[in-house]
Amino acid sequence: NILQRNQAAGVAFPNPAPPGSTEGPGSDILTNLGTAPLTVSALTFSSNNFVSDAATTTCKASTVLAPGANCVLGFDFTPQAVGGSINGTLTVTDNSGNVAGSTQQGSLFGQALYTPVVTVTSVPNIALAQTLTVTVTVAAAGGNPVPTGTIQLFAGGAIQGPTALVNGSVTFQV
Repeated sequence: NILQRNQAAGVAFPNPAPPGSTEGPGSDILTNLGTAPLTVSALTFSSNNFVSDAATTTCKASTVLAPGANCVLGFDFTPQAVGGSINGTLTVTDNSGNVAGSTQQGSLFGQALYTPVVTVTSVPNIALAQTLTVTVTVAAAGGNPVPTGTIQLFAGGAIQGPTALVNGSVTFQV
């Protein structure tokens, strides 16, 4: 009983996800290349940023694979942290090579989005018919990286923008 993983280089989730969301599922296929049954005894994720996807997973603890048979490991990326690369490992414990407690590991990669902090400031106490200056500043929690993108301002039924952020900030005249 020899276990082969289909995704030898690991599985990367291509879309960045905000903390508390779910991206996936990703998957890997385990195949028994041996001549004896292979028993999966445990599936363990190294991080709570990756979890088993019940809808796609056919490999579970106690799964027995006949020679030549395979099963699917389905998993989701569920970032708990704010922003940046998140790596994890899925460890499969089985009896590969007829050795109880053998382990194989697969690498998992995801990208968590930064949670923005938005601040809107304006000049107080302006007179009727005066121009109001509104500055919108967007910052990532923790300060890095400087956000990019565009902002639209909706004022009195009118839309201003979209206007590109410059160093995380944009100013409108209303």
